Amino acid sequence: GEQMAVFGSAVKIAGRKLTISNAGEQSLDREHIFERFYQASRKKGSTGLGLALVAAVCRYYNFRLEYKFADGKHHFEIEF
Repeated sequence: GEQMAVFGSAVKIAGRKLTISNAGEQSLDREHIFERFYQASRKKGSTGLGLALVAAVCRYYNFRLEYKFADGKHHFEIEF
């Protein structure tokens, strides 16, 4: 697989999986992070739509989307 760093995040492509990882202090709420307008904390300029759009595209194309928090990093994985 290939891996590259983008603005402090790591992007990895291996086989049929795309994984995007970035640093974080604590786990996000798995039950709600993919809901429209959900924000764990208010961030200036954030609408809470980004992950909801990713989830909608994944549902449409029947891709698997998964979130996990490990070793101080958020990991978002899409399997095509």
